[in-house]
Amino acid sequence: MAKTMMMNSFFKIAAPSNIGFHGTSYFALCATDSVMPYKPFMNISSDSDAFVIPNLPHQIKLTRTQLAPFD
Repeated sequence: MAKTMMMNSFFKIAAPSNIGFHGTSYFALCATDSVMPYKPFMNISSDSDAFVIPNLPHQIKLTRTQLAPFD
């Protein structure tokens, strides 16, 4: 739905048609960029213990079970 509304707006103002849509939220991208290099989930003892995502402006806590599988 959002993509359709966005594309209709681009056509109305004659914007370039090669604009893409990224469905992942900006927060999710920032959280992934902070979790991947530092791997704070490795320092906890169980999957239900919470860890803080580093380098974000607010303290966001997750558990290992809330993460997508990382390789």
